[in-house]
Amino acid sequence: MRRNNLLILSLLFVSVLLWVIPFPSMAQTVDLSFSDVLDTLKPRGGRGLIYDILLYAIFILAFINQFLIPDKQLPMTLLNFSTMGAAIIIKLLVTIPGTPCTWVDATFQPDDYPTFFINIWLVVAPLLLAGGLRSVKGKPSSAVAPAVLTFILGAIYFFVFWFTEQRPCSDPPAPTASLPAVEYVMSALTVGVASVGGRLS
Repeated sequence: MRRNNLLILSLLFVSVLLWVIPFPSMAQTVDLSFSDVLDTLKPRGGRGLIYDILLYAIFILAFINQFLIPDKQLPMTLLNFSTMGAAIIIKLLVTIPGTPCTWVDATFQPDDYPTFFINIWLVVAPLLLAGGLRSVKGKPSSAVAPAVLTFILGAIYFFVFWFTEQRPCSDPPAPTASLPAVEYVMSALTVGVASVGGRLS
């Protein structure tokens, strides 16, 4: 692939995501305009700002890396596309509540399984990209370093998001004098089964 073809594909890819992805989360909006999409892409306040900075950095690095990936390495190009797509999907469809584990009106809750797996892909895709890039004329590809940096940022985002938004929502009630150890274990199992069943239904 030539550089200008990669640029055109990147712009088309981002444009399609910006127009198609917001529709499920804005289904109740009568008139969806491009300004609505831009408002969703703006930085959020509170702890959401930390996530946004990491997502912006991941997307920008992946976009720059699109021009560094050598020609005739289509699988690596698609992996890089998927990294940009995952960052956009998370930014547009995952809403951060004011208090962790509080339900919000959004396509994906922070503690939903789709959110968890998309966050994992932000770590896996750059790692596969860094390891799968072929050398050019005996020299390592210049796209390896940005891919490794994207992997590091994705891992930081995954851990921070999991620790802050997802881990507290999966904690069972703590044992007390009125809740002995055996009943505590049964309560924890009940909470886990009910959580899984609620997500699958």
